[in-house]
Amino acid sequence: MNKQFSNSPTFFDLGFENIDEKDISTMKCISYGLKKKRITYNKLIIDYLKGKELSKEQLDIVHSILDGSIYIQNRQKYNHCKLCSNEFQIDYIKETSKDYKYWELGYPTVPYFPAGFMIYLKNRASLKIENIQDLTLPEIEELKKIIVLTYNKLNMQLFNGELSGINVLFNQISKSELCIHGHVELMIKDIDKLKLGCKLEHYLPADPITKVINEQLFNSESILKSSQGIRIPFDNSEQAALKILAEYEKIIKSTVTRSKSIITPMYEIDERLKNNLNPAPTNSVYLTYYQGKFVLSSVPSVTLDTITTSQLVPTDEQVYCLKINQYANNPESLLMYECAPLARPSIKVSRDSEEGSNVKILVKQVKEVLY
Repeated sequence: MNKQFSNSPTFFDLGFENIDEKDISTMKCISYGLKKKRITYNKLIIDYLKGKELSKEQLDIVHSILDGSIYIQNRQKYNHCKLCSNEFQIDYIKETSKDYKYWELGYPTVPYFPAGFMIYLKNRASLKIENIQDLTLPEIEELKKIIVLTYNKLNMQLFNGELSGINVLFNQISKSELCIHGHVELMIKDIDKLKLGCKLEHYLPADPITKVINEQLFNSESILKSSQGIRIPFDNSEQAALKILAEYEKIIKSTVTRSKSIITPMYEIDERLKNNLNPAPTNSVYLTYYQGKFVLSSVPSVTLDTITTSQLVPTDEQVYCLKINQYANNPESLLMYECAPLARPSIKVSRDSEEGSNVKILVKQVKEVLY
């Protein structure tokens, strides 16, 4: 069995063996040396809340974040989203992409995972498809083909069998780029030991609302429910799996809608929905090729924990994970902590490191195989 981690199962091992959730670890990935606006803006918010003097330009940015206008302005730039506009820039993997009808691959400036790249529809500007369940069967079949061929090619020419699988993350519901696009994660065996910015931590981050969402989804032998979300087999049953995903996402959306109508919470779960609603609820959908099988996973993030100014310790990690709730009902709900995506958190920091240098070397090696 070619498990990714020798000493611990993760969310992606669920369904492959009998696992108790208390034994699961979570992989956290930290990308180094990246210049992210989110980090700059969050530092300004922290300084503002702590009473530090800011310039007029800085104050304008702070106020646009607090009232949400900065997000509206960003969305209004494009007819649909940046991904299907002429402004979208990416380092195309032309040699590999030319073999496919529907999809193309490329390296973004800020990948989610070490040597991870992006996959997106060639005709996205005209199609404007936003969710994986809206893809046609030929598009799905080619997507799976690309994953298997990429896995085999990299395993043979670069990783010498030490690539356990491939994850493709699709962010759904609230997203900054609307056109469907997948962030490809190479499931390198024991990557936590390779000084690539990845580490295993023995905890299972989950939104407590997921339990409520799971209870509303019908039970089936094909659906594996966990505290983080659901997992569905995706071999020879694609259409059935996508129908389940669509139903699950419908429940997530109705939960978000209901939370906005709560005036006087009667139960603890309603209290959380009213005061801890994620300003941009997400559903992390993973198409995973692992141990020779395809699995579709859905991991919701509807609510977030809050954090007070007195709890703020502006480390690189905390600054990146800080989320500003422009819809806050009270001052205590203004600052939230989002270590996302939940199943495999990815954090970006601006400082350089040995790990960051190692990732650059790995990216070069992967490109030499795929380009």
